Amino acid sequence: MRLAVVMPIGPYCRPEFVADTLDSIEAFCVPERRIVLVDDSRQGIGAKVAVGRAGVEVIETPAARGTHGGLYLSLSDAMQVALTEPSDVLLRLDTDALVAAPGWEEAAVQLFNEQPRLASLGHCRVDPHGTPRSHAYAAGRIAKATSLKGLVKFRSRAQWQQVRSLVADARSNGWDGEAVMGGIAVYRPEALQDLDRRGLLGAPSLTNLGIEEDYAFGLALRANGWELGEFGSDFDDLPMYARHKDLAAHPDEILAKGKALIHSTKSWEQIDEASIRAIFRAARPSPYPDPDVGVT
Repeated sequence: MRLAVVMPIGPYCRPEFVADTLDSIEAFCVPERRIVLVDDSRQGIGAKVAVGRAGVEVIETPAARGTHGGLYLSLSDAMQVALTEPSDVLLRLDTDALVAAPGWEEAAVQLFNEQPRLASLGHCRVDPHGTPRSHAYAAGRIAKATSLKGLVKFRSRAQWQQVRSLVADARSNGWDGEAVMGGIAVYRPEALQDLDRRGLLGAPSLTNLGIEEDYAFGLALRANGWELGEFGSDFDDLPMYARHKDLAAHPDEILAKGKALIHSTKSWEQIDEASIRAIFRAARPSPYPDPDVGVT
C-alpha cells in the first residue's frame, strides 16, 4: 500500500500543531508514504517542521495565495508533485486535522475497487451525525459567476466559457453543487491524474468562482464523470469523522468509535486545540521504547 499526503500550510498555522499532525500521520498511516507540504506561510514553517522527517518534502508557493482560489492552486501544485510517484490513495488534510487510528487506507482502496468511478471520499451529502450538508451557497456563487454578469470576474471570455462548459457537463452528470468537505478528504490518484491531463488541476479559470477549493475540485471531478462518496458517520464503521469548524464529538467519544480521519481540532465546546491534541496524542502508540525496559 502506497500513500500520498498533501497538506497546505497557511500564515496563521502554529508550527507545533503542524508537527503534531505530522506525528499522527507517522503513528498510524502506512509506512510507504510521501508527504508534500505546500507552504504559503511566508515564514518557512514547512521547512521547520520537516526537519528530521523521512518522506516529507516542502514546496513554497510563488506568492501569498490565501484561501478559496489560492488554496485550490496550492493544493493542485502539491498534488502534481505527489502524483509524480505511484500511489494507491491520496490524503488531503489541513493542519487542524489528525489521523487517530490505522487502517483507513485499506477501507478507501476497497471502496475505490468496488466503485470504479469513485474519485473522492469524505463528508459530501451528510455530516458525521447524518445531518444533510447544504451546498446551496457554493452552488449559488457558481451560478452567479457563470452568468453573463459574472464574466467580469474572469481574465478572459475563454476562461469564463470553460467554466460554463464544466458546469453544464457536471449538471448533465447529476451534479447539484455537491463537494466533499475539504478539511480532510481522500482521493483516488487516477482521478486527479485525469484532471491534470485535461488541464483542470490548477486551472486558472477555477480560481475566479469565489468558492472554496473543495467545491472547485468537486465541480471538476463531477464534470468529467467522476463520483463523490461518503466515508464515515455515526451509523457505520467507515473511518472519517469530520466537521468544518470544530470536532463532531468529544475526543474520547471519537476515539471510542475508532474513527481515523479527524477534523477540526480547533475546538470542542469549551476544550481548546492544545487540550484536544493532547488527548489524541496520549492515545497514540509511543514512537520511543519504554525508558524502563532493560533497566535493573
